[in-house]
Amino acid sequence: MALTPVEIKTELMKKGVSVTELAKRWGTTREIVSRVIHRYGGYAYPEIRRKLARYLGVPVSEIGRDDTRRKSKRAA
Repeated sequence: MALTPVEIKTELMKKGVSVTELAKRWGTTREIVSRVIHRYGGYAYPEIRRKLARYLGVPVSEIGRDDTRRKSKRAA
């Protein structure tokens, strides 16, 4: 089962790190890390999901969401 945003933020607080600090370490923005934590629709940011999961020591499936963009139904 996926971690809730509150559970993720609680774990980050226990580790003494902020979303802003992680974003700087990973070369991204605070907004993107926050979007992954809160599982906003749209692009899934797979690299940030992997980094956050690794940092928290949980499977990637427990962080964020899969890519939710609509796939084209047209044949390639």
